[in-house]
Amino acid sequence: MKLFLIVVINIAFACVGYFIFDNYRRKKKFYSDMVDFCGYLSNEIRFNKNDIRKIFLSLQGRFNSELEGYLQAFLNYSTYNQKLLNSVENDEIIAFLKSLGKFDVDGEIKNINKYQELFTKKLNNASEQERTRGSAIFKIFIILGLLVSIIIF
Repeated sequence: MKLFLIVVINIAFACVGYFIFDNYRRKKKFYSDMVDFCGYLSNEIRFNKNDIRKIFLSLQGRFNSELEGYLQAFLNYSTYNQKLLNSVENDEIIAFLKSLGKFDVDGEIKNINKYQELFTKKLNNASEQERTRGSAIFKIFIILGLLVSIIIF
């Protein structure tokens, strides 16, 4: 019975650590998709001169669920409630989406490039956090599970 309890405790601690680590990984993936999205938008506007709404409709299903949620909210003139980003980051994404379609082609490309640089910085920061904090937290929870198991045993 004790062995079963020890295994369950270790699995529980590992799952909590993985869940926290996964949040860092999802944030990195989100910003990676945002950088790709900006590049795609810039190319579509520069070469095809398509309307923003038409570009958004053609992108459905290409990116992760958080970005898809933002795009759907933009198309439906609604808000997207997510839990991955903090309020400042969320406001930056909303400001970016609201700024689209308000400039001529050159102004639009400059605006997208400005946000692409911002998202690249955020991506680098998220990668660093995933590598340092995410993996450290995961390892700490594994060790905590082992310590609790030793104390119980």
